[in-house]
Order: sequence, then C-alpha cells, then structure tokens
Amino acid sequence: MKDWWENLGERERQLLSIGVLVLVLLMGYVFVVEPLQNEIKTATAERDAKTALLHKLESVAAEADALRAQQIEQGQLPEGAVLQTVIEESAEAAGLKERISTVSPDGADAVRLSMKAAQYDSALLWLVTLRQQYGVRVASIDAARGGEAGTADIEVTVTAR
Repeated sequence: MKDWWENLGERERQLLSIGVLVLVLLMGYVFVVEPLQNEIKTATAERDAKTALLHKLESVAAEADALRAQQIEQGQLPEGAVLQTVIEESAEAAGLKERISTVSPDGADAVRLSMKAAQYDSALLWLVTLRQQYGVRVASIDAARGGEAGTADIEVTVTAR
C-alpha cells in the first residue's frame, strides 16, 4: 500500500486525500450528526406534546376547582317530613316501589330498606337523587348480583343529616 501511495503523483495524492476527507466528513454527518438531529426533533415534539397536555390538565384542574367552589348545596328534608315516607314516595316516583320488599326505621334518623331484583343503575341514581333533593346519606349498602343482567338485590341504610 505504501508503495502504491508513493507511486502516485503529487496531484493524485492531494485529490485522493481530499476525497477521503470528504468521505469521512460525509460518514460523520450520516452516522453522527443526522441521528442526533432526529433525536432532537423527536425530543422537541415529545416536549411540546407533554407541555400541551400539562396546560390542558392545568385548565381542567382549574375548572374542577371552580366547580367544587360552586358545588350545589345538598337538599334537606321538608319541615316535619318523616324520612320513611320520603323514601317510599321518592321510590315510587323513581319506579322502584315494587322492588322494595321492606322499609323499616333503624334508629332515630335512619331507615333500612331491601330491594329485590332492582335495576342497579336506577337504584343508584335514586340514591343520588335522595342525596341531592333531601340531603339523605347512604350509611351502608350491600348489593348482590340479581338473577337477570343489570339487576341486584340491595340492602341499604340511609340517614337524614
């Protein structure tokens, strides 16, 4: 190889040296610089996406805080109303009266009731409605899967504030 190099003319050696230098620079660009640029572009895009997500989450958190601050006051039982009567009337209005097998007082401000084969979603919505309209809280609840899809046998104790 050394003999071959020495047999080349001065001009050929310069041209070959410049070609090797250009090849090394080109390979350096292709194997080092270009992958680094791609990584920078990818990292920048990920950062921008995460920044946008952060701003979205901050706005949602602010909206949630505002909604919590404006939370509607829970209702109260009408003056002189009996909790058991309110439960029975609201269950009838919700279409659950025929599913309630027992309603019995459980202390001064509590009522225990049992529902058989009640639509689970409807029963939970009814309990939420009791909370919103009358301030009735669920003290305990026990639900077991009913015989049909979407139904449950439910034992619940509710209390007035």
